[in-house]
Amino acid sequence: MLYAGIDLGSEVCKSVLMDDEVVLVSNLCDVGYQDASLVCAQSLETLLKKSAVAADKITVIGCTGLPFENEGKTVARFSESLCLARGAAYCHHSDGVLLDMGSGKSTAVGFDRMGKPRKMVRTGGCASGTGEFLSVLARVLDIRVEDMGEIASRSQREIGLLSNCTVFAESEVISLLHNRISAEDIAAAILREMANQVCPLIRQIGFYKNVVLTGGAAGNLFLAEEIQRRMDPGVRILFCPRETAAVGAALAAREKSIF
Repeated sequence: MLYAGIDLGSEVCKSVLMDDEVVLVSNLCDVGYQDASLVCAQSLETLLKKSAVAADKITVIGCTGLPFENEGKTVARFSESLCLARGAAYCHHSDGVLLDMGSGKSTAVGFDRMGKPRKMVRTGGCASGTGEFLSVLARVLDIRVEDMGEIASRSQREIGLLSNCTVFAESEVISLLHNRISAEDIAAAILREMANQVCPLIRQIGFYKNVVLTGGAAGNLFLAEEIQRRMDPGVRILFCPRETAAVGAALAAREKSIF
């Protein structure tokens, strides 16, 4: 039997197709201003094309994130904390704290080895500590968020940002550029400030040996190193793909269909 998982965010729709054990295919697509149900339908269609699987082979669709409609298929809805916890435990077969840096909020979830969420905390109402903070400042630097860590790794001197507010930080970055501060040094300062913003979320969950990064933080080695410097000794920084919550939704849907 096959199970689909969808994590519909405000900017990106993440989807996966799984059998009883492994992820077969995955897909990321921009949401933009499109109808949510249309985006999810297109994501499912892409999964089927990639896997050469007929639609009637999908038993159930697990979903989290923004709500959407789907005709002809059972859609089981699950909480964000459950899906993130299930997905993180599936990726690393361990307990820990998962930090998901979304475009509108960042979420920290403590999870056990079975993928059960223990505690969840989120950032407040502003963009500070979220993917939006990085996106806005990356646009000022005229770079991609995905490239920020690699660019920051080439920094030659350490500078700091005076503000953790996105609006004021944007003006500060513009001023730094006008003062001929390199993009590498500024990118490093931005990621150090990001680490300052998200580490309190991780600490609120409690001590875990593993801290798992996903969302906008996935694969950013510079940010991972900055977070590690602020954590207790012995903490390991791991990565999960951006589709982590979608994987968790598919696993939760599978469990629900079995029981």
